[in-house]
Amino acid sequence: MTRFEKALDALRSAQRDAEKEATRLEITQPEIAAEARVRADGLADARRIIEGLEGLNATLAALAD
Repeated sequence: MTRFEKALDALRSAQRDAEKEATRLEITQPEIAAEARVRADGLADARRIIEGLEGLNATLAALAD
C-alpha cells in the first residue's frame, strides 16, 4: 500500500466518523453537529487534494520513464 493509499484510507475513515458524529448529534446538539459536518467537509477536501497529488505523482513518474 502506497503512502497515498494509506492517507486516503485514513481520511475516508475520519470523514465517516465525523459524518456519523454529526448525524448522532443533530437532534441533541445541533451546533456541535454543524462543527462535525464542517470537519467532514474539510476531510473530504483533503481527500480530493491527496487524490489529485496521487494522479500528479503517477503522471510525473510516467514522464520520467
